[in-house]
Amino acid sequence: MNIFYPPQQEKVFFVMLVMGIILGMLYDVFRVKRRLFGSNAPILFFDDLIFSILALTCFLFTVFLTNNGIFRWFEVFFCLVGFCLYSATISKVVIAIFFWAADLLRAVVKKIIYIMFYPVRFAFKSVCSLMKPVINMYNNKRTEYKIVSCYSKLTSIGKCLE
Repeated sequence: MNIFYPPQQEKVFFVMLVMGIILGMLYDVFRVKRRLFGSNAPILFFDDLIFSILALTCFLFTVFLTNNGIFRWFEVFFCLVGFCLYSATISKVVIAIFFWAADLLRAVVKKIIYIMFYPVRFAFKSVCSLMKPVINMYNNKRTEYKIVSCYSKLTSIGKCLE
């Protein structure tokens, strides 16, 4: 029985480092979501709660896969080391890639919506161009009425003063 040095401990170290890096990427996804969509206090609370539940689930699943469910203190330590290494080194690059992908997705969706609603815009412009003479005629009559009523008010003021 090997109590002090469990078998395949190096594999556990490496897997926990990788798990920390994966959790760092997951955290960056939540950070990008906050920057893109904004968040107030309740949404921020639920985002953090969801991240915590996902991180704990992934961590426990990894412990069961790599170490047959035997929990050791160094697993948490190496997971944190992996998270910190990721955050200190390539986190900014990954966030930039996420923003680039989000901008690309937004542009593609905008173009698809533009193409999908082109017939609606075309029909609306056609109806507006057909209705333009009627609208102009209505506006002209309204303007004429305003001028006549204004002239009659002005002339009535002049009569009252005489």
